[in-house]
Amino acid sequence: MPKETQRFFIPVSKAEDGAVWVEALIANTLKPKELNAKASFLVDTGAGITVIPQKTAQALGLKPMGKMLGTLAAGKTVTFPIFYVYLNVAGEGIVTLAAGSPREDEYLLGADVLEVLEFQVDVARKRLLKPVKSLHVKRLIWKGKMPF
Repeated sequence: MPKETQRFFIPVSKAEDGAVWVEALIANTLKPKELNAKASFLVDTGAGITVIPQKTAQALGLKPMGKMLGTLAAGKTVTFPIFYVYLNVAGEGIVTLAAGSPREDEYLLGADVLEVLEFQVDVARKRLLKPVKSLHVKRLIWKGKMPF
C-alpha cells in the first residue's frame, strides 16, 4: 500500500468472525495524562453509545453522571451508569458519554463516536476508514481540450 494512503486507514488490533477491533486510549477528562488506559474496542455500529467496563471507569477515577436504560442485543433492558470519558482513536480525540458495563471485558466503540469522528466501517475488509479532510495535489495533467 502506498505510504500516502496508509494514513486514511485505522489499524485494527484484530479482525475475526466479521468483527473489527481497534485500539483506543481512554482517559479521565479532568486528568487525561495521569489517569488513562489503552484498550481494544469492538466496533459496534449497533451500539448507540460507547461502553466501557465499570472497573475501568473506577480505575480512571470517573464519577457517574447519571444512569441510563439500555437494551442489550438479547432484548433485555438494563440500567447502566454513564460517565464522561475522553477517547482517542487513531489520533482523533473526543469527549463523550460512555455506559459502564458490569462485564470486565466489554469495550464497545459505539455509533455515537463513529458518527462524530466521521469514521466509516469497511465490513468487507474489516477496517475503519478516516475521512479525507484535505487533499494536496502535487500535479494535475489534463488530456484533451480544456473545458474553459
